[in-house]
Amino acid sequence: MDHVHSKESFRVAVLGAGPAGLYAAAELLKRDDTIHVDIFDKMDVPFGLIRFGVAPDHPHTRAVCKVFDTMLKDPRVRFLGGVAIGATLSVEQLSGFYNAVVVATGAESANQLDIDGSKLPGVCSALDFVGWVNGRPGLLEQPVPLTATTAVIIGNGNVALDVVRLLLKPPADFAGTDINSNALSALQLSNIRHVHVLGRRGPAQASFRLQELEEVLELPDCDIHVSRDDLILCDASLAELSGDGAAVRARRQIVDAFRGAVNRSSSGAEKQLTFRFCESPVCFEGNNTVERMTLSKNTLRGSAGDQTVVASDNVRSLTCGLVISSIGQRGVPLQGIPFDATYGIIPSVDGRIQGRNGTLVGLYASGWISRGATGLIGHNKPDAKKVVDAISEDRASLKRRDERDVLTYLTDMGIQPVPYCQ
Repeated sequence: MDHVHSKESFRVAVLGAGPAGLYAAAELLKRDDTIHVDIFDKMDVPFGLIRFGVAPDHPHTRAVCKVFDTMLKDPRVRFLGGVAIGATLSVEQLSGFYNAVVVATGAESANQLDIDGSKLPGVCSALDFVGWVNGRPGLLEQPVPLTATTAVIIGNGNVALDVVRLLLKPPADFAGTDINSNALSALQLSNIRHVHVLGRRGPAQASFRLQELEEVLELPDCDIHVSRDDLILCDASLAELSGDGAAVRARRQIVDAFRGAVNRSSSGAEKQLTFRFCESPVCFEGNNTVERMTLSKNTLRGSAGDQTVVASDNVRSLTCGLVISSIGQRGVPLQGIPFDATYGIIPSVDGRIQGRNGTLVGLYASGWISRGATGLIGHNKPDAKKVVDAISEDRASLKRRDERDVLTYLTDMGIQPVPYCQ
């Protein structure tokens, strides 16, 4: 952990070694040779969401790790793993050793289904499921049950499609990837043959990327089922699909892809994938594990761009032995840092963390913890630039209270950070 600290160096602590934190560190190093960065993470290894939240059959998404690997080997950077800021060490204690602290802890918690039966075994989040597949520490002892024949995925985003591929793709396709070996063995023995993807809105409001959707629509030995009735859109949804903007064109392509899937549907394949739109879970039931769920049929009401979901009395039961909720993620509070519990974010303006009485000097937030869990990994890069711009503007006023190396303080506390090892 050789790391030169001089009185003239400008020290920055980055809390979180996921994409937001690593982009921020990389941007800091570009600005000035006197800047030194310590990157803290509660995990023993860096890369966060890139390492544990990306499906192993999409290695191209992890290609940025090569860039980050080079950055982490820069002599001005230290990775200090296994340090839980807020539990082991407070932000206030930490900030004394640095000119600035950037909070980039991401969206660490999955949004919860607040309905009866949601705590039953066999009901889990996509965050945990993908983490289990990738060998995230703490999850391997809680294997996902794959003994049932039917699984339900709740959500209409790209992560839901990641889960579809993991459940229905031939396990042999994951050979040679960095999938966790225990998870691969479990998938090879899986009994899952039918997967339902549940969306509370219609196909015009789905958040899939076209490339991701087309990939699952072409899964081998898998029949695709889409109801023609779900593709009869209301006037407001049709209006949402009109226009020439890129986002509108993308949504039209999604709907067209589903219409094409209706025409391609056949029978006789070993596996089945069913997309169910305008349906929401009402409750889960089962003895010791989830066995079935009740669904409510929804309608969309309101004008284009402002439609709301209205549940009806039209309910049905669906047998299932595994439910994976993919309804988004949110940040978690960090002791001593303001937090907006409604949106699950740290309030900030241009990257500067805001308290009740205004800006908190020397404290910054970047990535999902500051703007919510939206966008792709690369969308954290503009956030990093904005935060580092703010630090550069504030630099003359940012002082540190303690000239010691933080490692001395951590050692005195009995904390031994884990260094980066590649």
